[in-house]
Amino acid sequence: MSTSSASDDAKTSPEEDASEDAPGSDKATLAENARCPGTVITSQANFLRVVVKPDAMTPAKRSLRDAQFDEAIARASAARRDDDVARLERRKADHGPHELLCVVRALLKKIKQRVLVGDGVDVNTIDWVDGRAVVEHVHARSSTVRSIHWSPYDRVGVVHADP
Repeated sequence: MSTSSASDDAKTSPEEDASEDAPGSDKATLAENARCPGTVITSQANFLRVVVKPDAMTPAKRSLRDAQFDEAIARASAARRDDDVARLERRKADHGPHELLCVVRALLKKIKQRVLVGDGVDVNTIDWVDGRAVVEHVHARSSTVRSIHWSPYDRVGVVHADP
């Protein structure tokens, strides 16, 4: 009778862990294929709506998206949810811009990196079926919009774009 547990078999050496994240490894390739560039279109509380355009998605990113939908369709079929299967197949066939509900990565909040409407961002940990993701990186801004408050009661906005 063996005294080792299943958790002992799952342990790997630090060298094996490091090799999994090395550039060119399957794990690093999967992480790169999961990241998509997008643009913030709305911001409210802790949530952002980000649009990912189809031309920003490589074939590998599209295949990951399709695989998520295929898995969800299989689960819905097994549960005999024909209405859900039809809805998921329609969404899978949609190649238009994809809108995702995102949260900002905790590290960006910690370093007080603000994410504003119009910012270019990279989203990761994308759940295409539920339309959710995490904003991982904010691209450099080319301009900003400022609002000037004239009194504590009335808001008058003056827009000025800095090149």
